[in-house]
Amino acid sequence: MLSVLRSQHPHATIHVWCDRAFYAQTKNTIQGNDSDVKVEVILSGKFRRYSSLSIIEQLLSFRTIVLPNIVDIFKIVAATVQSFYKLIRWRPDVIFCKGGFVSLPVGYAASLLRIPVLLHDSDTHPGLANRLLARTATKIATGSTLDHYPYPLEKSIYVGIPLVKEYRVYTEDERQLFKRAIGFKDNKPLVLVTGGGLGSQKINHAVMERLDLLVATCNVMLVCGENNYKSLAKHSKTKRYADSFQLRSYVSTGMYKLMAAADLVVTRGGATTLLELAALATPAVIIPNPYLTGSHQLKNAKEYEEEGAAVIVDEYELDKNLDVLSDAIIAIMSDAALQQRLSDSIKRLARPQAAKTVARLIVESIRT
Repeated sequence: MLSVLRSQHPHATIHVWCDRAFYAQTKNTIQGNDSDVKVEVILSGKFRRYSSLSIIEQLLSFRTIVLPNIVDIFKIVAATVQSFYKLIRWRPDVIFCKGGFVSLPVGYAASLLRIPVLLHDSDTHPGLANRLLARTATKIATGSTLDHYPYPLEKSIYVGIPLVKEYRVYTEDERQLFKRAIGFKDNKPLVLVTGGGLGSQKINHAVMERLDLLVATCNVMLVCGENNYKSLAKHSKTKRYADSFQLRSYVSTGMYKLMAAADLVVTRGGATTLLELAALATPAVIIPNPYLTGSHQLKNAKEYEEEGAAVIVDEYELDKNLDVLSDAIIAIMSDAALQQRLSDSIKRLARPQAAKTVARLIVESIRT
């Protein structure tokens, strides 16, 4: 989307605001594609809700849920004041909010200053921040069909999720070039495993414990998360299987090459990642995080499962039996027909025009 905006409006000033915890990753990712975009940190607070716990259990969790929520109410107030001040200084023509707790104070401040706000909701479950901001938003774009959302139909539009142009179907020759660039020495199929931006200890553990079985049939690349990298880099299997296994902490640029090169991607249920795989037509195993607010990854995964576009591994089942993941991977990699069906099915869910549509909506939201 940034590249589309930049191509249509080369002199536009674009700022990206994010939470401190994601600043390094956001800056690397954004400025890796457009060095002119300024990335800034703002205060933020979140409202902790856990679908795996009852309301009573959450209320009884004073130190881990109730107290942090009380503290974060003050953080949200402070973040709104900070956003108000920053917006007065900059005075942008339009605000684009992707949802999440960081968007809430910015959206409130923008509403007070009568700056147009365009919302985008990626997941099939509408986020709390976007639901709160929807009443004053100029336009609401959604990552899935409108029947998943409670937004007013007159200002809502189903667009999908904007992706950079590199997310497309590649030829087999192009995929082989990507594979060789990665550095694997043989022609075994490639499985890419990622637990999201921060990584997943459970997924990392399941892969490392069954790595002996996996490397017998495929090459494996594990993107483990920065906080997990040091311990896994010291693992004996990391060195033992160096020809068939690669470990990376995080991928800031060129992730599309890894995902396109892969014959199978094991991933969480984030909506953006799933649509990236759809655009690439890459078969997937989805392990949705069941603990996130609103169970949105579970709903994302269910949509793909119903379309026959992915194989779903339940995290609760994985907790009981590590073989669940390795069995799923080996079964797919041993069945060429299944790989093709998954590729064809996930490709049908792609929305290749999403970036252009959102860029158009951003410009149209500017009040002249």
